[in-house]
Amino acid sequence: MIHKIPYSEIDFDKYDSCISGSSYPVIYAQSWFLRALIKSDWEVLMYNDYEAVMPITRARMKKSLWKKSIIPPYFCQQLGVFFQKTPDSNIFNMFYESFLKLNPVVYHFNHANSNFIQNQNNIRLRTNYVLDIRPDYSEIFKNYSTSKRQTVRNALRNNLEIIELDDSKEFLQFFHKHQVAKESFKIQQMRNSLISELIKRKSVEMYFVKKEEEIIATALFAFYQDRIYYLNSASTTSGRKFLAMHFLIDFVIQKYAGKYNYFDFEGSEIPGVAEFMKSFGAENQSFAIWA
Repeated sequence: MIHKIPYSEIDFDKYDSCISGSSYPVIYAQSWFLRALIKSDWEVLMYNDYEAVMPITRARMKKSLWKKSIIPPYFCQQLGVFFQKTPDSNIFNMFYESFLKLNPVVYHFNHANSNFIQNQNNIRLRTNYVLDIRPDYSEIFKNYSTSKRQTVRNALRNNLEIIELDDSKEFLQFFHKHQVAKESFKIQQMRNSLISELIKRKSVEMYFVKKEEEIIATALFAFYQDRIYYLNSASTTSGRKFLAMHFLIDFVIQKYAGKYNYFDFEGSEIPGVAEFMKSFGAENQSFAIWA
């Protein structure tokens, strides 16, 4: 039987243990990650005693007269159902039926749920490129596209310098100045809160790329279990000219090859961006969106 657990009654130790022990643990579903973004505006659908869980996130929407509706928060790519034991289609269907009764607006399932849900109504698949970084770097580099290998070699000739940051203030100042899509103050607050939590947990690395003392690019990477997440990045015109992001991503892949299992690009539906991710040898691990 599926139980709906309000935020105030969640056993966070058991909940987080279910997420981390599942076959597809993702950083987005951890209680501290959700709390950093939306505080207490979420609840949990639970099977038995946290044998399987499904976080349900809410936010106020104008089109629903500012009532709290079921939608994913920004920076939260995949949620869905997480099983402590082997995923079970019958149990998943029980979750899905309970989920539909809550009148959701939008919801993101995780990659491991795809086989259970892809033929349902109102479902579409989104791309998410993930690179296996378990092999040695030399083997990973061989699987870059021919053009990407040449691009990385060209970037290495540009005399670029990588600096790791200890403080998020410099990262955020540069990021907000040079990001492609401008954000509302609320989204900026959510980003700041999330980065603060990641820093507290020592689960983040932030970098600048410099060219002759000029900062030309930045990126932030989150770390959880066996996976590195490419969360945020921004470049100047010079950064794009001198291939700074190609250089930085290759640097992080080389640094952690054989130490982590996966480098998660987080995917994109923009063809050019998706091709950029794919060119590193990443494969599409799609996830389902209910809308």
